[in-house]
Amino acid sequence: MKWERKDFFMLLIGLIPTIVALINYNKLPLRMGTHFNSYNEVDGYMDRPAAIAMLLFLGLGLPLILKVARRVDPKSENYTKFEGVYELLRWAMTVFMLIVGMFLVVYNLGYRLNVKMVTSPLVGLLFMILGNFMGKIRYNYTMGIRTPWTLSNETVWRKTHRMAGPMWMAAGAVMILGAFLPGSWSLPVTLTCVGVVVLVPTAYSYWLHRRLKA
Repeated sequence: MKWERKDFFMLLIGLIPTIVALINYNKLPLRMGTHFNSYNEVDGYMDRPAAIAMLLFLGLGLPLILKVARRVDPKSENYTKFEGVYELLRWAMTVFMLIVGMFLVVYNLGYRLNVKMVTSPLVGLLFMILGNFMGKIRYNYTMGIRTPWTLSNETVWRKTHRMAGPMWMAAGAVMILGAFLPGSWSLPVTLTCVGVVVLVPTAYSYWLHRRLKA
């Protein structure tokens, strides 16, 4: 497995939250807030060493997993058909984890940021990026809409992803707008969007598979 400069750069980006946390170790609380409710209140905590270990795992884990996954994927030859898209999505997810990690560190250093105004637009933007390139993701076992029916038929895979792409983009746009809704509305809107983009393509892939077999 060949490692390139961009791979090491991704790992370096993933390390930034952990490095910042270690530099400010004594300024961080013994119990760090790691989960928030829709009212910007902390409702989940982790001990400081465990929280920093989580930052390390999230920052390094995703770039490493996505690098290794394509090498062990039974359909590894298909990655050359969407090489540019795959690398773009790797970067998008790496930057996503960087922002999430830095948010946790900064918040626990005493800067009371609004979690909803960070996470909703961030997740929405990631959904829009994924949706924009969804139709270009080729048949594989690592990335994309992996249902029993898309994985069993390449035609079902292709048509399901083409159908789902605009839906993911629309859901992402709604999530971004959801950041400006009252706290009691924001979470239900986000969960509804996630439910739609998961359930509809799943049902569609099943229907299409049955239709092609008929």
